[in-house]
Amino acid sequence: MERRMISLSQQYLDVAPILSGQTVREALEVMEAEGYNCVPLTGTDGRYVGMVRRAAALRSEPSSRCSDIVEEAEPLNADMSPLDALALFAENDDDLLACVDRHRGFVGAVSRKETLRLAAILTASGPGGATIGVSLNPKDYSLTRIASIVEQCGVSILSVTTERRRSETFLLMKISSTEATAVCEALERHGYEAYAFGEAEAADESLLRKNYDELMMYLSV
Repeated sequence: MERRMISLSQQYLDVAPILSGQTVREALEVMEAEGYNCVPLTGTDGRYVGMVRRAAALRSEPSSRCSDIVEEAEPLNADMSPLDALALFAENDDDLLACVDRHRGFVGAVSRKETLRLAAILTASGPGGATIGVSLNPKDYSLTRIASIVEQCGVSILSVTTERRRSETFLLMKISSTEATAVCEALERHGYEAYAFGEAEAADESLLRKNYDELMMYLSV
């Protein structure tokens, strides 16, 4: 089985973080110049602290320090995929996600728009292949069993991405057939909750947005 992953490590934006000692006015100037609704904040040691968001900045005195209004925002690790980023983006309205190394050092940022593009490449483009999401209890997760069910339908799994949460595991897989209905029905007969995100067609902008909206609706984060 081929496992295909797209890393975000080569997609970092040239966005300089705000330092803890800088003012709210300076943060707003950066957001205005860059066109984003937030900006990462780091300490003097270069470690990521959190996000300074425009809404909070506009409610604050321009001369106050950014460290007084910084908000917690989970960062991405360098080896995470666009699908990991989508799950985090679904938790808020931020235009950016900070990326950190294993020591929580700030290494860059990724935008919602670029993440959408990369996730669509993984889940919607390429020759043939529909994308299927499966939600299941982590205790019941068995990729071998799922692969067996899929193969009984006469198709193969081309790629797999998983997201583990406390109460469930969400699996997103691309199959070798553009027809996903039979596979979803087979998975449901075995007790899995399956959802087809659509056939893999040419990845134009409308398709990317459609797939993103469907994925976010299914995740219901």
